Amino acid sequence: MTRKVTTLAMFSVLMVVGGYILYFISRIIPIPGSKFIIMGPYLTLIMMLPLARYPRYGTLSLINIVFAGIMLIFSPWMSLTIIVSGLAADCVMLLPLWRKLKLLLSMGIYNGVSLLSSIYITSYVTGNVLYRMLSIEVLLTILAVAILMGMLGGYAGLRIDELYLKRYKR
Repeated sequence: MTRKVTTLAMFSVLMVVGGYILYFISRIIPIPGSKFIIMGPYLTLIMMLPLARYPRYGTLSLINIVFAGIMLIFSPWMSLTIIVSGLAADCVMLLPLWRKLKLLLSMGIYNGVSLLSSIYITSYVTGNVLYRMLSIEVLLTILAVAILMGMLGGYAGLRIDELYLKRYKR
């Protein structure tokens, strides 16, 4: 149990540090949703590494609760988005699918729900009209790209785990 808590905390910190750097890089690109397209692969790659070790319902929720707790310092709305995304991705773990497909789909759902909840909070809670100005086709395209980038990050995490970290598993 201690090993699992340590693993989840360590990867949550990696998500914060790397995400912080990528967040500032993504602010350069003036396209709505660019943060999820740039940060998504990194965050899902990092989340996939502990998920590959503990592929059970609840793992993603625990990672994201720790991540949201750290991000609460910066924004409570971001923390809410992180928790909602983690819970939605964790629900995919309950589906009776092939293990790798389930893991990749959960990473895509994580990134997609992050985008959707961010759009909702940006548009209706904080009052920013940026996403309201875009057509539904553009929003669906951004959503599809975000889901794909989340799945690609998850795939990279699986490959790294299989090639380099598998021998360190119990």
